[in-house]
Amino acid sequence: MDTLGGGWTVIQTRFDGSQDFNKTWEEYKRGFGSPYGEYWIGNENLFLLTSSESYTLRIEIENATGSSIYAEYSVFLVASESENYTLTLSGFSGNVYNSMTEHNLKPFSTADHDNDGISGNCAQNNQAGWWFDDCHRVNLNGPYMPSTSEDSKAMSWYEFDTKRFETLKSSKMMIRPTSF
Repeated sequence: MDTLGGGWTVIQTRFDGSQDFNKTWEEYKRGFGSPYGEYWIGNENLFLLTSSESYTLRIEIENATGSSIYAEYSVFLVASESENYTLTLSGFSGNVYNSMTEHNLKPFSTADHDNDGISGNCAQNNQAGWWFDDCHRVNLNGPYMPSTSEDSKAMSWYEFDTKRFETLKSSKMMIRPTSF
């Protein structure tokens, strides 16, 4: 809440692997976990929040060696369930490669609700719900397996500091009204 002047609502946080993020469509819709632990706020809540006014998204991530980076998007919007909670984001700034750009305008997928752009099921293969397309460049809801090894099926970010999938030790997604 205190980051850059405060006003942030945490929509996702991961730091110890205590919460399984391989959930159903309905669980991602409602949300799960605890705001005091690992957590997903829920896609329906994201839709309701971002349909009421303009929001900024800030993502803070740390790799297994303790390096931290951030990505921020001045436009963040999640569409309704009838539009499969499609993600819209733009206005990137940060100190990492903009790997989230591949996920812009992509619908949300889970193992039981496949909306990705390929014949397979990225959510099932990557054990997470996310805005998959031709699978992903970013998968902040993937299995928690922090290490110094490359692993695209883990919680990861492509081109964190090299041209590979960096497994992550922590991630936090936060939003606040753009007018803040």
